[in-house]
Amino acid sequence: NTKHDVLYTPYLQHELRSHIEIAERFCMTQFAIPIENRTYKDRKPLVYGAAYDGISSSSEEERVRAQEIALVDSVCEEMDESLFEFIDSYDVQYVLHDKKRYPEWDILSTDLNLNIIDRSDEWILYEVYVP
Repeated sequence: NTKHDVLYTPYLQHELRSHIEIAERFCMTQFAIPIENRTYKDRKPLVYGAAYDGISSSSEEERVRAQEIALVDSVCEEMDESLFEFIDSYDVQYVLHDKKRYPEWDILSTDLNLNIIDRSDEWILYEVYVP
C-alpha cells in the first residue's frame, strides 16, 4: 500500500513503482464496475504520467497512449480472472464505495466476502474477507 494506505491515486506515478504495479493498482479501482461500463480509456494519464511530458510529436503520443491502454487492458483482464489473488497480494482489507461519484459500481456481483462496516446515503464502507 502507499504511505497513507491508499491503493491507487493518479499521483502514484511519482513513486518508484513499475508500470505493471501502477496498472494493477489502477485496475483494482475498476473491479466493481461491470466490464462493459468501464471508461478508463478516456482517462489520461493512467499509468505513464510524466512520460507524456517528454513527447514532442502527436504520433509518438498516440503510440505511447496505445501502449498504455494495452497494458491496462491486459492487467485488468488478468485481475478480472484472478480477483482474489489481487485483493490478497495488495492486502486490501476495506473498500469504500462512494455511491454519489460511482453509482455504476456493482460490488455485490463480485464473489468477494463483504461485511458492511458503516454506511450513509452517499457511501458504504465494506470490510473484505479473502477466503
